[in-house]
Amino acid sequence: MFVLGKQLLVRPDDTHRLRLMIPVFFSLGVGEVLGISSSTAIFNVRYGVEYLPLMYVLEAAGLLLLSLLIADLSGRMDRSRFLRVTYGMMAGIVLLNGLVLVLSKFFAFSLWPVFYPILLVTSMVVFFQLTPLIWLIALDVCSTQQAKRLFPLMAGASTIGCIAAGVIGKLLTPIGVEIIYLFWSLFLLGGGYYLFQTIEYYISPLKALTVEEPTNLKNSIVSIYRSRFLLGMLSLLTLIMTLYFLMDYQFNTVARITYNDEAQLAGFLAIFLAISNVVAVVIELGFLSRIMSLLGVGNVLLLVVAGLGCSFIITIIFTSGPWALGAVFISYLITKIMVNVLGEPSYQLLFKVIPPQGRDGIRFLVEALIILGGMIGGAAVSALYSAGIISMQSMLVSALLLAIIATFVAWKTRGMYLNELLRSIGNGVKDLSENGAAFLGRYVPSTFLTQLFSFLHHPDDRKRTLALEIAEQLDSHALEPRLGDLLKDSCADVRRSALKYCLRLDNTSYHQESIMACCMDEEPEVRAAAIDLWPVLNLDRHQLYQALDDPDSLVVAHA
Repeated sequence: MFVLGKQLLVRPDDTHRLRLMIPVFFSLGVGEVLGISSSTAIFNVRYGVEYLPLMYVLEAAGLLLLSLLIADLSGRMDRSRFLRVTYGMMAGIVLLNGLVLVLSKFFAFSLWPVFYPILLVTSMVVFFQLTPLIWLIALDVCSTQQAKRLFPLMAGASTIGCIAAGVIGKLLTPIGVEIIYLFWSLFLLGGGYYLFQTIEYYISPLKALTVEEPTNLKNSIVSIYRSRFLLGMLSLLTLIMTLYFLMDYQFNTVARITYNDEAQLAGFLAIFLAISNVVAVVIELGFLSRIMSLLGVGNVLLLVVAGLGCSFIITIIFTSGPWALGAVFISYLITKIMVNVLGEPSYQLLFKVIPPQGRDGIRFLVEALIILGGMIGGAAVSALYSAGIISMQSMLVSALLLAIIATFVAWKTRGMYLNELLRSIGNGVKDLSENGAAFLGRYVPSTFLTQLFSFLHHPDDRKRTLALEIAEQLDSHALEPRLGDLLKDSCADVRRSALKYCLRLDNTSYHQESIMACCMDEEPEVRAAAIDLWPVLNLDRHQLYQALDDPDSLVVAHA
């Protein structure tokens, strides 16, 4: 386990968070397979796949109502109680559905036809709101630096849950899809135990430290309306979810044509989700951190919409004939990887720029609105096909055009995210490095660099420090021409950050004189940071002995 943790960049202070959050994400992944595949199979066979566009609209309406309720609760309750009540409410809905299904199976009574739309709508609404709730808690218990290390692992735990549930779902198929659905509620209860422990350990103690009142529902709506960045993000994610639901409709339609038996259909869906999540867990644990660090959050979103466009190109080419099921299988696989594996961990970090006191309400509203818009958009286009107004080929071409539009919106949103960081620096936002400077990547526009580096000469110490904290995430040579001035800066935090940046350079000989001056700095944190550079400066033993005699224990420890 130690070797595995080292390979995955897990540090000692990360292990307790992982022990609590991994079971929570595992139960979330189980729900995606056991709950969604069984409820979808029941609805498609017993009620009719042709009604899916209508269900998308009803799901959107239900999602909006639940989101408004959650956003309102976030402003009325203290944080820990709000999280417990919200999770308990959604787990209770799933448990109630499961009990109704199982009772109908064992007591052999027919359910009212209206129950099947209720089952599908409530299951989808709960799943789509459960995901942001759990990610919200993960954002609260992890700093930005921890998120870089732990988010791929948490996403991987969810994916492993999907894989395990795919196997469980296939094994349980002979005893009925009703039992499969009930297992979802049991896993939610188990995950809730660890979730409540996480809340008690990490979130409840913060209640005494809260000095700002959370925003209410009205303020959350106003904040979204007045922010170009949030509106841009809302537009982009709505387009992405529209494409997701169009591919979901295409996949379910082709699968329903191929499989007439609900048990066989549920088994096929479970196998697909298991295979897709095997691919996902390889990406999450092996490549996701590197991809996000290389490209940055804005460029990852560009990659997502490009991948969605490619998936629709595949379906356009093979929309009919013997390859239709294989083509839609691959296309839906690409779509899930793009949206769930690459997209979700990236856009979750965009919420870090929102002040903590308003983050909950805004985040739940944005999450609801993007699913709402995606469902309505997907329902509108797919309903044209279901009504016979357009052909399948025309529907797919329309989706490809939406993917092209989404690429343009993603480019503009990326620029607005960078501008939001610059605005936050200009306002001297407290702890910006933990709330906004997330995954800039290596491909940053020169205009952004110019404006960022201009803050390095700002007379306000706090703003210079913030700019340097963000600049430290860039390529190791981006700041090198400015290091001489930064090492002589009047602010101790700036000097200390510049010394840490020097550790990333291949050659520090050009700045040796400034580094040696920092060894005699009046601030112990600066002297300690300078000592860390001694191995690459090849200093003699006499200077080391001087540091060991330093009056400050921090400097002695580093020496």
